Amino acid sequence: MGEPSPAARPTRSLHVDVGGTGPDLVLLHGWGFDSRVWGPFADALARHFRLHRVDLPGHGRSHATSFEGLDEAAARIADCVPVGATLCGWSLGGMLAMRLACRRPDIARRLVLIATTPRFARADTWPSGVPSPTLDLFRAAVAIDGPSTRRSFAARVAYGSADALSQASTLTTLCDSGPPLDWASLSRALEALHAADLRDDVASIDAPTLVIHGRRDAVIRVAAGEWLAGRCGRDGNGSPAALRLLEQSGHAPFLDQPQALAQALLDWHG
Repeated sequence: MGEPSPAARPTRSLHVDVGGTGPDLVLLHGWGFDSRVWGPFADALARHFRLHRVDLPGHGRSHATSFEGLDEAAARIADCVPVGATLCGWSLGGMLAMRLACRRPDIARRLVLIATTPRFARADTWPSGVPSPTLDLFRAAVAIDGPSTRRSFAARVAYGSADALSQASTLTTLCDSGPPLDWASLSRALEALHAADLRDDVASIDAPTLVIHGRRDAVIRVAAGEWLAGRCGRDGNGSPAALRLLEQSGHAPFLDQPQALAQALLDWHG
């Protein structure tokens, strides 16, 4: 599933798997996984785009590169992806895509934000976030037993899917295979998620944007996706971001309907 192509290469300390033909499309995965997670969704897109599947710092084949924060991770990504690309980010990857679109608008010609949020932690002004005690418990569990906590998280990601058992099995297989992870980096990534607040960044993003969210998402509330769609990606004509809500999907909608979602992205992209 989603094995690297012969063009896979380490680029400026991040591993990037490049393949396909067409406009440049960068895929940024979520916390605890790597670029293999895109699977059939990426395979379908590779028929229409030149894909750049990035392994984030501390993850996958970039495990030797430390995750030091959102800004540092975004800078590393900027060093290894082309200018004028469409950035497609899932969860943590979506936050990094937003950060890049704000800091390096030359790189982000378009944005696709899948099951992501401008702020992960709950606050009085952000009820759509995860309570801080829950985040603290999760970080503590990662510190005690990273692999087991990651497998539990895979089940949480799959929860809400119309085929949750199959999706959980797929994600658990990914957790139990592949390169070793840098658990210290993954802990720092969780700290970055806890601290990040990109709501001001979102207001400055002008790139055309497609927001995709599963209504049954058990990790990031659908209200966060709706908020993003209402506030980012407005182009010069004032057109709002496009919003696609999937009724039978959880936190990884690209695993539920890979072909249909790839076609939706293609139709939107033009």
